[in-house]
Amino acid sequence: MFCIGYDVLITKPFFRNHVILMFFSINGYTESVYFPLMLMDIMNNSSVLANIARSVTDNLGELGWVFYLFVCTVVIYAQVKSTPIRII
Repeated sequence: MFCIGYDVLITKPFFRNHVILMFFSINGYTESVYFPLMLMDIMNNSSVLANIARSVTDNLGELGWVFYLFVCTVVIYAQVKSTPIRII
């Protein structure tokens, strides 16, 4: 009996995902934090959104360097703007 339940819950992704979505839906009525988690099912339904998510996760290192450059630029700009400019 355990093997049948395990096979249905673990190896069948369609059934497993719907059980998880039902869990989030039922718990969403007690705590609203569960409702946004249900939006992650959109990735399964839309191949375009799945490709967008894959393009972000595949290039995570490069995006990290861009974010680092952005932070450096903000710090430099903040330091330049914090010093008063004296016009004689």
